[in-house]
Amino acid sequence: MKKLRKIVLVFCVLLSSFLVFLIPFGARTQGIDSRFGVNAFVLNRYEQSELSKPVNIMKDLGIGWSREEFIWRDIEPAKGDFQWKDYDEAISQFSSLNISILGVLDYSAPWATSDPNRTDADKYMPNIADWQNFVGRVVDRYKGQVHYWQIWNEPNVPVFFKPEPDAGKYLELLKSAHEIIKQKDPGAQVVLAGTSGVDVGYLEELNNLEAGNFFDVLAVHPYSFDFRSPPEEKFLKNMKDAQQLSEKFGGKPIWLTEFGWPTGNIEGVSEDIQAKYLARIYLISYQFPNVKKLFWYDLRNDGDNKNDRENNFGLINKDYTKKKSFLAYKNLINILEGSQFENANINGENGFYDFYFIKGGYKIRVVWKINGLDNLTLVDSSIDVKILDFVGADITSKKENGSVVVGISDSPVFIITNK
Repeated sequence: MKKLRKIVLVFCVLLSSFLVFLIPFGARTQGIDSRFGVNAFVLNRYEQSELSKPVNIMKDLGIGWSREEFIWRDIEPAKGDFQWKDYDEAISQFSSLNISILGVLDYSAPWATSDPNRTDADKYMPNIADWQNFVGRVVDRYKGQVHYWQIWNEPNVPVFFKPEPDAGKYLELLKSAHEIIKQKDPGAQVVLAGTSGVDVGYLEELNNLEAGNFFDVLAVHPYSFDFRSPPEEKFLKNMKDAQQLSEKFGGKPIWLTEFGWPTGNIEGVSEDIQAKYLARIYLISYQFPNVKKLFWYDLRNDGDNKNDRENNFGLINKDYTKKKSFLAYKNLINILEGSQFENANINGENGFYDFYFIKGGYKIRVVWKINGLDNLTLVDSSIDVKILDFVGADITSKKENGSVVVGISDSPVFIITNK
């Protein structure tokens, strides 16, 4: 009996040591204004009968935010004819899972433009009175469920703003939307349309037009269209530009409301590289204090054609099977949600990146190297250490002579210690 009690005691001690690491990192942190978002587009890229699938995928991911389009031509296909049913049902599902929504109000309803029958009529300026009425009706209906509204999408490129980008005309849309949003829901926040890239010229023009008076959050879409090169150098430049623009707009918070890398055969990368880039970009963003939220583009592949770039940005495939990037994102959320960023050391010449966080009394160190391989030796024999790879697999090695050796590569490694 004494021997049995001893075995049970040893087991309990070992179990408690194991649980010490799992408790802070294995579940969604409640009450945290999450940094982690995704462009899910549940409101308009899924059949009504399959809404539960993407929502449950997001629940599994642990995501805090979903960027969703409130498309004018779908909600009000004819003047005064509002179709709410599908939107009501989807938003109810988000609310039940405590997933916050960034609502994108876009584009024009063709009937509200000067020529409803032309190609891409919805990308032309609408009648402002009709636009304000649409915005007001949507905000009034979802007040209390949606607290952040983004005005249009990528107006700095002609594919989304015709006949050509015009900062002055976009300001008309923004100003009129801001007015009605604040009237209908004074606590709601207005998010600037995310620009395609960090378009310094366009955003400085908006600043010169005093557009900063009509939005609360600056948004950009820092895609790197050279998808196959390591993203660090380009992303760091983009974030420095965004940070400087934020200061010109009075220190407004920055949200990256779209960015991502496609998998695929032509312009894409492998699933392994997509997952690594995702983890590395999220980590680098912590260096920039005004960057508050990041929305990966997108949740699910838009199609099955591996030769079409636009089909392959998802964290999951069209058939709902998970890519490696899904696991990498889930691991980031599990470990870093609710953490406090401490500092980062970057050795550009050697491609060495070393980031430090604190969470619940634990220290989290994340390390990777983009040029070659290396080893990191942890020499404090008194610490408890848990080491995870970038998709969350436990790769903790045994201590030898009081130290642990960690292999470093282009895959971020998460080192969690109790002091």
